[in-house]
Amino acid sequence: MRFYLLKVMTKSYKMVTIITCFRSTFKKSALILGLVLCLNCFYAQSSEEDFFFQNLELAKQGDVDALNRLGLMYYHGQGIEKNYEKALAFFVRAAQGGHEEAQYVVGHMYYNGEGGKQNYEKAFLWWELLATKDHTEALHRLGLTYYHGQGIEKNYEKAFESFLRAANQGHMLSQVAVGIMLYIGIGVIEDQEKALRWLKKGAKQGHVEAQIFLSEIEQSKEDSCRKTFE
Repeated sequence: MRFYLLKVMTKSYKMVTIITCFRSTFKKSALILGLVLCLNCFYAQSSEEDFFFQNLELAKQGDVDALNRLGLMYYHGQGIEKNYEKALAFFVRAAQGGHEEAQYVVGHMYYNGEGGKQNYEKAFLWWELLATKDHTEALHRLGLTYYHGQGIEKNYEKAFESFLRAANQGHMLSQVAVGIMLYIGIGVIEDQEKALRWLKKGAKQGHVEAQIFLSEIEQSKEDSCRKTFE
């Protein structure tokens, strides 16, 4: 996921503050699918084609894990020709059976228009369902959809709440989002002290923009102190 940057001049610090604009193409979201692949863990001696048909048989019995694996195989073109429409169909069946990762992926595919027409409303509904189960990534996505008003009316307060829940679970991007919203006072009362604590958490996990932002604040403070004693 990419976070685009807005530069906002702040008189108090006499510096350019890097502000994260919560806009995501979700193009890199497919990487999350790799977390649930682990295809070699099943039927290690089977070829990909045999594995596909074995899962197809299991899917006929309503096995949600098999349905999810078939979705993954069609999505990535493993053992079968890549086909997003069929991938989505299998993911939906697995999602309807309660498979959480499939529910997340269905939201992702609807959001990006993979396997069908782009549908922000359906994406929102699947992520909202997962958010009730405290699914970290779904909470972050829910925050983004509330922030941009995609599939739901724009609501900064609810965006902040969703980001905060994900941030409390250690989600780096949500930690930075919470920090930025607190720093500016979007959807929440401005509190720069709390904002910096959250930004430091994100920076500690490797968020480069948060690291730059914090570095510039420290530099600004040093410059301010230096001028005071000149």
